[in-house]
Amino acid sequence: MSTEAGPVTTSLRLSQQEKRGLSILLIGPELGELIKLSQKVGVPEVSHSHFHGGGFRRLMQRSFTHVIFSVNRTDMSAIEFIRETRSLLRPLVLIAAADAPTSDLIADLLVQGANAFLCLPTSEQMLDLVLGQATKGQKLNVEVLRSEKRNEILIKNLMTNLDHIASRKRTAMMSTQPDQDIPRLVEELQLMASTLRVFAAGGPTGLLNTLVEIAESLCVDKTRSRLGNVRHNLHKLAEQRAKKDPEKDPAE
Repeated sequence: MSTEAGPVTTSLRLSQQEKRGLSILLIGPELGELIKLSQKVGVPEVSHSHFHGGGFRRLMQRSFTHVIFSVNRTDMSAIEFIRETRSLLRPLVLIAAADAPTSDLIADLLVQGANAFLCLPTSEQMLDLVLGQATKGQKLNVEVLRSEKRNEILIKNLMTNLDHIASRKRTAMMSTQPDQDIPRLVEELQLMASTLRVFAAGGPTGLLNTLVEIAESLCVDKTRSRLGNVRHNLHKLAEQRAKKDPEKDPAE
C-alpha cells in the first residue's frame, strides 16, 4: 500500500473533519427544512428555534459555532438579533437566510455583522458552499451590492473568473502537475453566479439587458481595434508608395 499523500486541493468547502466540529442553530419557522439538509452536509449538531428571541436565549445557554437565521421578523428583527448576538462577544458565524433577499437588506445585515447569506430554497451543494464561505471569512462586497451598476460589475467579474479558470485548465492539461486551485476557483464562480442571479438589478430582465450591452460593447471594441489596424496598415502602405514615387499622390 502506498503511503504517499494525495494532492492537497484548496476549496471553499469545509473538510469532513472540520464539519464534525460544527454545531448549527437555525432560527425562523421556515428554516426547519434545513435540519435534514445540514445533517446531510455533515453537521452533527443541529438545533432549531422558531423565534429570534428564543434563539438568542438558547445562545446564552449553550455554545454554537454557526447560526443561520431568517431575515423575516418574528419577536425580534434580524438586525436587532445580530446586534444582540454580537454583544455576546463570541466567535459566532452568522448566516442570513431569505427566500427573496434584496441587495439593500443583505448589505445592511453584512454591515451589522452577518458573515454571509443563504437564498431559500437551497440545495445540499449550495449550503455546503455557503458554510465554507462564511466560515473562511469571504464576505460579499457591500459597496457592490449597493451600487446601481452592480449588474455590470458582477457580470464582468464572472466573465473574468471564467476566463481565468479556462486559462488555468488549459495550462494544467499541458502539465504533469494538477492545478490545486481550480476546485476553489470553480466554487467561487458558482457562488458568484448565485449572487448575480439573486441580486441582479431589474431581475432576470435587467440581468439579460446588461449582459447584451456588455457583449455588444465587446464586439464594438474589437471592431474598432480591427479598423484601427486596417487604417494604420493603409497609412504605412501609402507612405511607402510615396517614398518610391514622390511625384505620385499617395492616395491614388
